[in-house]
Amino acid sequence: MTRRLDAETMDAIHRMQTVSLDEINRDAELLTRTDRKYIVTDAQLAALIDEFEDSCSVLEMDGLRAFSYSTTYHDTPDRRLHRDTAYRRPTRYKVRVREYADTGLTMLEVKCKNGRGRTVKHRIELGELADSPASAHDGLTTGMRAYIDSVLDTDLTDRLEPALRVDFSRTTLLSHAGDSRCTIDVGLHGEDPAGRTVDPAMIVIETKSENRASAIDRWLWSHGIRPTRLSKYCTSMAALDASLPANHWHRQLRTYFPQRRQPIV
Repeated sequence: MTRRLDAETMDAIHRMQTVSLDEINRDAELLTRTDRKYIVTDAQLAALIDEFEDSCSVLEMDGLRAFSYSTTYHDTPDRRLHRDTAYRRPTRYKVRVREYADTGLTMLEVKCKNGRGRTVKHRIELGELADSPASAHDGLTTGMRAYIDSVLDTDLTDRLEPALRVDFSRTTLLSHAGDSRCTIDVGLHGEDPAGRTVDPAMIVIETKSENRASAIDRWLWSHGIRPTRLSKYCTSMAALDASLPANHWHRQLRTYFPQRRQPIV
């Protein structure tokens, strides 16, 4: 991962009031929420940080304000979960194992989207399970599959396998009102089990709020920046394999990803 926030933006972030992970989980864990994603330029991000420097806090742990994430997404061999998202099935989900590299925490997460566009996230620390993999990027264990079955009504669990690893750096902002969060992701790097890689050069902002649009959403809209359909997993998979549907990500693929690869056979 080579892409980082520029020095001027990081200086502004370091002037912000800080917040702990416990405070975020207490005030705005938002496991049921509305998510909106935006792709912005360095200049747009710098302007946003300048606007909200006094009304948001930044997550800080052990002196760090940008954190390395490493996520392995699991899917069926025919990529059913990718296809459900591409075809906008009313009810769909993702299964991932996310390693928070700077804290040593690893979570199994099941992220569900319901027919009203709301996101519900279920998660459990791997250490709480009876069995856990040697690596966060290995296949699912029996205990992990049992947890998935406990939160989903699906017959696909036994078919899930590692499909894509995605690494990136994240900075998290919390509104002083405590009703919304905003994450800033850079340095996206994706790699599939065959070693094929993608490295899109983009900054992704994601807002997370219970119902209403947040102040950051409204600021972005007022500056002509609209939500975009982007999935780190699905867009990267579509870039790696041209046989997969890419219905909703053509613009992102053309602009930020390398030329789409040939169908994988």
